[in-house]
Amino acid sequence: MSKINLDSVQSGYDLSIVNVNFQKIEDELNTKVLYRDNPVGETNTLETDVDANGQRIYNLPDPTSNGEPVTLGFYIEASQGGTDLVEQIDFIPSPAPAYQEGTTWYDSDEKALSYYNDISGSSMQIGFEHWVRVRNSSGGTITDGSVVVINGAAGQTPTIALADADVHVASKVIGLVTADIANNSVGHVTILGLVKNQNTSGYADGTVLYLSQTPGVLTDTPPSGNAAVVAVGIVAHSHITQGKILVSVNDAQVYAKASDILNMLETADIGVTVQAYDVDTAKVDVAQNFTAPQRSALQTDNDGSFDLSSKQNFFCTTAGSTTLTFTNQVSGLSGSILFVNSSNHVVSAHANTKILSADLNKISSSGTYRIDYLSNGTNAYCSVVGPYA
Repeated sequence: MSKINLDSVQSGYDLSIVNVNFQKIEDELNTKVLYRDNPVGETNTLETDVDANGQRIYNLPDPTSNGEPVTLGFYIEASQGGTDLVEQIDFIPSPAPAYQEGTTWYDSDEKALSYYNDISGSSMQIGFEHWVRVRNSSGGTITDGSVVVINGAAGQTPTIALADADVHVASKVIGLVTADIANNSVGHVTILGLVKNQNTSGYADGTVLYLSQTPGVLTDTPPSGNAAVVAVGIVAHSHITQGKILVSVNDAQVYAKASDILNMLETADIGVTVQAYDVDTAKVDVAQNFTAPQRSALQTDNDGSFDLSSKQNFFCTTAGSTTLTFTNQVSGLSGSILFVNSSNHVVSAHANTKILSADLNKISSSGTYRIDYLSNGTNAYCSVVGPYA
């Protein structure tokens, strides 16, 4: 259909028809045509969409206000830090729109700039919360609001499991799941900020919530006994379906009172796996002034071979020819052997036993001697005192 339709002049000269046709042309030009140089005060706007039919529009000026088109050159220059930068982007406040990955809007309810990522069912309020992208490899669905810990990684993505106050490694809470995460799927954990749409009706606003002894569950009562006391967050709004929890994990795992720390130690452990407190306990890295004897009983070893990993001081009574030997030597280790030759038994020295020939001859005669040694880690250097009467 033509944009302008004129009535035909059949024959002769009909001025009325000619005037009508000119009026149609005038009306069309005045109301439906855009002008390059529009008269002041006249409308010059589009009323329907325009199809450029693949043709380009040239020489657009740089934008000075919202709603103006931009050229590719302006966009590239702005994105690379050029001088023609957009001063601001004004969002119209609105409620959360239908989910679509990448949608960004100013949330009129939360009063925050928000966006949707690839996980439907939750939105990020920029600057109001922090998320960690995680993977659930636990074998089952981890539900919205569950308390979790990191228990490994899948590639470069941390994996999570339900937290548990009764298990030390499972009590290192990172935060709350923001939406259901199916097994072998990716989701998000809020480590700081609000987790919404929770059932907090059982708690008053401002209640501190702790990791409980039921995996993944919160409680308003700090666990007792050996359980870790981990403050996970605070009830920001009490409601059966629209409750809010402000997540702020106390990862120091502070225990409620000193007695709780004592309860962690089994009485049977003290003095066995845990050293009991004693103000006089010696420290190996400082000088000591001993006021009581430090000793252990002599170890009897009659074969002439002395294992230095068992004791430092020995008692030996020969039963025949003997080779003086030291095993498991450690540099700096020293000690003594009360050596009794019961019947002129010949005593020789191992290659790693360094002793004077005169001393070997001496202890090869019947009698009681003291053999002192000092090891450098390879050889034991010996000296002999005696025989004693």
